[in-house]
Amino acid sequence: GRITYAPATLACLGYLNEPQRTNLFPASELITETVVGTGALSFPGGSLGAAATWQRLTASATAQSPRIEGPAIASGTTNTARFIARRGTSRYAGFGIYTGAADIWALFDFDTNTMTVTGSSAGYTTSASWSAAGPAGAYTLTFTVANASGSLSTTGIKVGVFSNAAASSSVNNTDYLDMACRQIEAAATASSYIPTTGTSATRAADVAYVDVATWLPALSMTNSTFYAEVQLLEYVGYARILGTNTGETPLFVRGSASQLGGFDGATEVVVSGSSMLAAAQKVAASLGAG
Repeated sequence: GRITYAPATLACLGYLNEPQRTNLFPASELITETVVGTGALSFPGGSLGAAATWQRLTASATAQSPRIEGPAIASGTTNTARFIARRGTSRYAGFGIYTGAADIWALFDFDTNTMTVTGSSAGYTTSASWSAAGPAGAYTLTFTVANASGSLSTTGIKVGVFSNAAASSSVNNTDYLDMACRQIEAAATASSYIPTTGTSATRAADVAYVDVATWLPALSMTNSTFYAEVQLLEYVGYARILGTNTGETPLFVRGSASQLGGFDGATEVVVSGSSMLAAAQKVAASLGAG
């Protein structure tokens, strides 16, 4: 985990803990295009820490110049692609996928700061978003494709350079944009950047804890209250929020998409709501003798 900050205001957002994730794009840092500098970059939620590499993508003789392609998307699965784009001579940047029945495109317009999804396919749902990244003139672009009941897609999600909003039209071969932090994940949301240099890479799930014996030796484990303010950004199945050790025997609080629960090893007490995702929650776990 890490302390995160808002890219635009640098306001502290708190301590970020993330589930295990894998970047399915095998060469996010394997330079195959022109390197045009490095610099500290930010996704929404915080800085990447180390400097990332800007790479320049130049359009090909076809409508788009894909340099990223994730795995084909099977029925019942979801993929999310994300990268940071900086405008060159190309007005548009974005994503595309061919489901086997139709093309679906998600294009970001640097002139109007808008992102538009065009095309549809039976069994598939898509969503796209953008936000300002840390450096001036850089944007984080995200595209999610969920295959609920369609056939196996012919391609994975691709990234392209575009001259105009008609994704099927020809382009100027000199059009380019700069990009960094290329990532594709088998999930409905995007997580922090995971660099890859030839093969996919996995980041282990984050666990934050305090060694009481070392840092809080005077704390009573039979007469204490633990308190936390948290915000669940996605449902990953009984995500542990607050507890007294790594097991499930002591009392702790855990959350799902619409529930918060307390558990003492024998009895569970659950509080339900319409949705507890992306909402601030205040939780406390009290320990007592007996």
